[in-house]
Amino acid sequence: MLSAMKKYVWLFLLTVVVILPLSGEAQEKHSLWRVDSPTNTVYLLGSLHMLKQAHYPLRPALEAAFSDARHLVTEANVDELESPTVLAEIMQKAAYPSGASLQASISQKAYQLTEHVVVDFEAMGVNMGVLNGLKPWFVSITLVGLKLQQLGFSPSSGIDRYFFKKAKDSGMGLHALETSSFQINLLSSLSEQDQELMLLQTLKELEVTEKLFDEMYTTWRDGDTDGLATLLSESFREYPAVYEKLIVARNRNWVPRIESYLKQEENYVVVVGAGHLVGEDSVVQMLTSKGYGVDQL
Repeated sequence: MLSAMKKYVWLFLLTVVVILPLSGEAQEKHSLWRVDSPTNTVYLLGSLHMLKQAHYPLRPALEAAFSDARHLVTEANVDELESPTVLAEIMQKAAYPSGASLQASISQKAYQLTEHVVVDFEAMGVNMGVLNGLKPWFVSITLVGLKLQQLGFSPSSGIDRYFFKKAKDSGMGLHALETSSFQINLLSSLSEQDQELMLLQTLKELEVTEKLFDEMYTTWRDGDTDGLATLLSESFREYPAVYEKLIVARNRNWVPRIESYLKQEENYVVVVGAGHLVGEDSVVQMLTSKGYGVDQL
């Protein structure tokens, strides 16, 4: 039962999930940016961590940016995130110690809403008997993963996984902005209140997941940065502390790493969740504020 959930965990540890579209060829905009230095080019590619195989092939501009680089940078090492050691660490952080439970740790309203939603996933081997031993942050990402599976999305079709495999096969340099342990602690260290808010947000949005993800995919595909930023801000409006921790603080940590890539001689492509590249607190805006020319392609 738990194994059915673990296969989706690494994807959500990477960042907030954003999945967006494939139309509007007229403008030829993409969730892709180019930063040039005197010695090389760094491409910033917004990722959708789960997609359907039907969303491929990708637009030529994305493939061209990848082909122009000799190094791939992802949020974390994709292979490492699926290793038995990391999965064991995730479950150790996700499970309550003996004597504690989800029911005893969250409000009655949140627990009852979870009970109501979980009925839809019992055929997939998940029920309250399983979830009651797990903390809200993990229950939240598990429910999202299961819902997306029902809708036909798969992490194996995500942008990160797609380019990571291509990079490995072609012998490109592989780099990660964060360690798997950092990402695990990112969610597991949320306060009990923020974890419950995260769970409530998930429960509220599950019913409109398909519509929401279709909107996100379209916005991503068309390089609609304003639309993406609006979707992100709406998602976090009630949870500013979670937004600061999951998005803004990480963006600040990544910018010096990206600056170091701009000092190299070979080109890099940096693939991170699309939500990190749009809006006032984005990596793109932070680099622009530091004087770099960042051009959307």
